[in-house]
Amino acid sequence: MDEVFGAAKKVVNNLGTLVNESTFYNQNTAVRTIEGKINQRNVYIRIESVDPKMCNCIVQARTRAGGVDVELAHYIDKEIALGLK
Repeated sequence: MDEVFGAAKKVVNNLGTLVNESTFYNQNTAVRTIEGKINQRNVYIRIESVDPKMCNCIVQARTRAGGVDVELAHYIDKEIALGLK
């Protein structure tokens, strides 16, 4: 999960501005979140450990009015995956 979190932070820093990062602890898992601004969009990334070798990464990109920017979210997700190599 740390590799994915590092790749996500790097992508947000390269494309825009990192606003906040945090870690939440559930009963069995840790959840790490990143908030940033890319192309005047609010970006939210949630990374949750599923098992020791797998994690779930959810990316949201929102406009100022709260609309969804699916293309940007998909691009960020792809860049995170490419950053893991």
